[in-house]
Amino acid sequence: MDNFDEQKDLQNQFDWNESLQGTIVGSFYFGYILTNFCGGQLAEWIGLKRMLMISLSSSILLTFVVPIAAFNHHILLIAVRILTGVAQGSISPALFQLLSYWMPHNELGLAFGLIAASGYVGAVITMPICAILSAWKIVGGWPFVYYAFGSYGILVFLACLFSIHDHPEQHPSISEVELEHIKRNTLSSKCDKHENSWVPWGKIVLSKKVWAITFTRFCMSWGNLFLMTKLPAYLRQVLHMPMIYNSYVNASIYIALGGSYLCWGILVDWVERHRFLQRTASRKLFQTVALLGSATFMALVPLFGCNILAIIVMLNLSMITLGLTAGGDSLIIVDIAPDYSGTIYGFTNALGSLPGFLAPMFVGFMLDLPDTLPFQQWSFLFWIGSAIYILGALIFLIFIDSNLEPWGQRLKTNQRKLSKLSNDQI
Repeated sequence: MDNFDEQKDLQNQFDWNESLQGTIVGSFYFGYILTNFCGGQLAEWIGLKRMLMISLSSSILLTFVVPIAAFNHHILLIAVRILTGVAQGSISPALFQLLSYWMPHNELGLAFGLIAASGYVGAVITMPICAILSAWKIVGGWPFVYYAFGSYGILVFLACLFSIHDHPEQHPSISEVELEHIKRNTLSSKCDKHENSWVPWGKIVLSKKVWAITFTRFCMSWGNLFLMTKLPAYLRQVLHMPMIYNSYVNASIYIALGGSYLCWGILVDWVERHRFLQRTASRKLFQTVALLGSATFMALVPLFGCNILAIIVMLNLSMITLGLTAGGDSLIIVDIAPDYSGTIYGFTNALGSLPGFLAPMFVGFMLDLPDTLPFQQWSFLFWIGSAIYILGALIFLIFIDSNLEPWGQRLKTNQRKLSKLSNDQI
């Protein structure tokens, strides 16, 4: 709400204090984290395309309902936000599993970079559009934003309905050459629905690699979400930046991270194609350079005092280097367990999203401490974020490798079961 000129009009319409506004915004993550846990397995069970269609259609319907809920009661709005999170929580795991089925290994970096970048670029594009539509009183003001984007969602739904297929073999117009290329360069195996219904949750939960990835994603999300959610407050309280310039700096952060995911994704594929490094070394290099680089630039921010230009440069460099994770924590999930990558991505993403709650709460606690100046408080917060980045880099460097887990492919698991049965019969 802070970025719109009609903020006062909204405050007159809704008597919501800061705490309630935070609850409404954050309620989305309650549902989002819930379906991240089971979304990957559910998508593999009922079908990836079917899961995406259910998620998209539910999100579209709930988008249209938001203004109605807001005008009735804030509890109803919170419920709609939670349900929206439930609907959207399974999208990322399903998309990630699709990548493992469709994308050759030396093209995964660009594919993941495009998906990751699209979210940030979309945020930059939609923010000014929302401001314009909200100020357009002839169509009803801010509720029209939800009707407009709900209508756009219908177009996205139709595009996905006619273009997405679970497996390359199911695509009606794929050529034999394309199909053979995909089969030869992917690790995932095509299984029937019965095989898809079984997921080795015990092995996943007990896997050292899965927990190392989860902890790394938690550390990465802490610094990322800390900047994304609290940067406007820092620019306002410490640098006393006017709202219009504040929004420009925030937009630059989104552009820097989204653009870097795309560019570094191309580099990841180039390294993979030319085999300059072993896959484990490549994954560790990209992830550790990303987190250590971001930690360095974040730690330098307080040292520049109130030098606005230098601080903006440091913040953007922190996000640009963070984009190197396009070749690290996410892609290594496909390396270690290609047939369960959606499930594992959902599991690690759910726990890795906890900083969405914890980071703002911690920041609020620090800013409420008595007898400390805002500059001191924010300096400590930046250094804490930097330290968490470093911790995540060390965990990834020490405990991760890209070797395929024994349970990571259904085909090999089934072969071992058949072999055991044959031996038992003998």
